[in-house]
Amino acid sequence: MKESKWLIIEHYKETIRTVKGLSTIKEIAWKTPVSSGKWTVAEVIGHLVYWDEFVVAKRLPYVMSDEPFPPAPHVEVFNEEAVQMSRSQTQEEVIQRFIQTREELIEAIQHFPPYVWDREYSFRATSLLLATYFMGLLKHDEHHFNQIKDVLYSS
Repeated sequence: MKESKWLIIEHYKETIRTVKGLSTIKEIAWKTPVSSGKWTVAEVIGHLVYWDEFVVAKRLPYVMSDEPFPPAPHVEVFNEEAVQMSRSQTQEEVIQRFIQTREELIEAIQHFPPYVWDREYSFRATSLLLATYFMGLLKHDEHHFNQIKDVLYSS
């Protein structure tokens, strides 16, 4: 699982570099939907911030314990809160919040002992290896970052 840990950390570092780069885009691009009827770039980043904060608060503390993970929030409600947050904060505030939370994730992952990667954790009705859980988050990121790249490079 050492490879997964390294891959996840490198992915998070790359996303920080990418989001830092978003600080130079104009507000019109920041508020452009990633496609018709979809979230704006700002809202996508806000969505990622909210889920990262959830992982930091409701997943990471349980990795080293025998306590079960708390249930995930209601996705639609949670995502709507994220969208509202991204609309109420400046571009720089959303970007800084993203960077801070990703750095917290990197720090925590770097300090996980090797055995946690080979342990199964219960997520609702399913059990996953921690690496599998984080790889799912990585795929989720890739989906959203591809949407952002499409909108920025097509303008």
